[in-house]
Amino acid sequence: MSSSYNLAQIGLYGLNLTTQVNSVLAVSHGGTGTTSPSLVSGTGISVTGSWPNQTVAVSGVGTVTSVSGTGTINGLTLTGTVTTTGSLILGGTLSGIANGALTNSSVTIGSTSVSLGATAATVTGLTLTSPTMTAPVLGTPASGNLSSCTADGTNLVGYRNIPQYPFSSASTYTPSTADVGKHIYLTGTGGATIPSGTFAVGDVVTFVNYTSSSISIVTSAVTAYIAGTNTSASPRTLAQRGICTMLCVSANNFVLTGAGLS
Repeated sequence: MSSSYNLAQIGLYGLNLTTQVNSVLAVSHGGTGTTSPSLVSGTGISVTGSWPNQTVAVSGVGTVTSVSGTGTINGLTLTGTVTTTGSLILGGTLSGIANGALTNSSVTIGSTSVSLGATAATVTGLTLTSPTMTAPVLGTPASGNLSSCTADGTNLVGYRNIPQYPFSSASTYTPSTADVGKHIYLTGTGGATIPSGTFAVGDVVTFVNYTSSSISIVTSAVTAYIAGTNTSASPRTLAQRGICTMLCVSANNFVLTGAGLS
């Protein structure tokens, strides 16, 4: 202490640690233990400046095993391998990462975690708005559909065969847009009815009468001509083992063609 005080003075007025003490206060009493504490440099670690404004720099190769705290680190440059077992949150733009530099890791986009590395990633429930894919390999999905896809920007992607929809009921079958490009395999006696306001220009559906008797193709709700004629009466008759293909040429207008059709 720089001044002398008797116990009566201390007990009566108290001791001001800011103005009445200018020596070292022990750590055990809440002090620093020194008048000018400082950081000490070591191997690969340099310390510049003086207390309380000192800068620590790390050089050489090594591993930072634990980094904790809050706040923002700006201008951080990392070379070599960076390993984290927790969450590495980056703001702004992350650039200059070479292909294959991120391995055995994952990045979270929205609520979806995408694995990075040599193994192909599986993303579930991720919506991409107007994405651009460069030479994608779609493969053969185990499930799911690619809808509204085109082959040339206008025309829908079609089938490489004519898929079959079997219908064995004695009631009449009414095709829908889900049947476009398919053939309806009729093994019942109910025949088929072409509905109004359903099909668009270019839609094609084929009916196969795979029975031993004739069936009817009802066209009363639309206009349907047999190819090569000017006849549009309804119903049309499809003979046993006969085939009839309907082609929509304009709204509610069709051309019918096939063997055994009258």
